[in-house]
Amino acid sequence: GLWDSLPLIAEEKRFFEATVRVYKVPDPWPRARFETAEGGLDAGSPRILSYTDGRIVVSATASRPTRLVLAVANDRGWRATVDGKPAESLDNELALLTVPVAAGPHVVTLSYWPPLLAPGLAVSAVSFVAAILLTVRARRPKDPPIQA
Repeated sequence: GLWDSLPLIAEEKRFFEATVRVYKVPDPWPRARFETAEGGLDAGSPRILSYTDGRIVVSATASRPTRLVLAVANDRGWRATVDGKPAESLDNELALLTVPVAAGPHVVTLSYWPPLLAPGLAVSAVSFVAAILLTVRARRPKDPPIQA
């Protein structure tokens, strides 16, 4: 029923099996907002100070304990701090990144580190060294056969 209430802008039927539809969202949610525990909008307007790949810094002044929600898909690689102290990052109903904050002014910093990056780098390094060793061994001149 949600899509029926939005104005349809375009439809595409040529490339995909199912029809692709583009709708206009008249009042989109902000990139950062406060949300109640029940999922409704809460009072206040957090302000994004910095938004780069893998790092988001938000100034959040809450009038009561609430949840800061960012329009970013949550993933286990996200780490949150509130005023420099580790904080819990949660999912909301839309699987967006959510951080509980207490009343008052806060600086919330979110950093992303891919969860399997370190093991992937280790496997790549071992594979690279093995490839070099095998290449050196294959290019080493063979001993001539011993003749009697």
